[in-house]
Amino acid sequence: MSLARRRELRQKRCVAHLQGANSSSSSSSSSTPAAPTDAPVNAAPAPNNDQPTSSSQAEQPAPAPASNSGGGSGTFTGELTYYDTGLGACGRTNTNSDMIAAASMLLFDGFEGYTGGNPNNNPICGRRVNIYFEGKSINVELTDRCVGCAKYDLDLSPTAFQMLANMDRGRVSGATWSWA
Repeated sequence: MSLARRRELRQKRCVAHLQGANSSSSSSSSSTPAAPTDAPVNAAPAPNNDQPTSSSQAEQPAPAPASNSGGGSGTFTGELTYYDTGLGACGRTNTNSDMIAAASMLLFDGFEGYTGGNPNNNPICGRRVNIYFEGKSINVELTDRCVGCAKYDLDLSPTAFQMLANMDRGRVSGATWSWA
């Protein structure tokens, strides 16, 4: 399957999930992660949590107050997914072995200093973040934008995801991250 076709399928899943989340937003039940598909891309969106939350895992740093601008300091909690990389929103072509991540559309578009227009000029591009999950940590560069991610979720390259969790998990909750 071509890279373009995988991206098209990813986009369709994200849109379908977002439409489903909007129609059932009054439900208070917790959502369970979707079962893995046989498609090579896993970028199903998560519920939108606009506030950073703390993690109960002792290995992870305690959260600090977050800036609403997206460029501030603090520790954020969200879900991690992975995707097939390629030409990202920051104008760089990456490979699946690169240590990169896509920031959520909400964080990317609202990042301090970004005035819209050409996303290649967004100051979030090239910023590095430290990610902590289940006692492991990695450092990645932000080079893309994730349409289906909640505000503090990160969509990682397969290599970066694999350093934190088994690929079979597809989506993991409770990861924390901070600006490097």
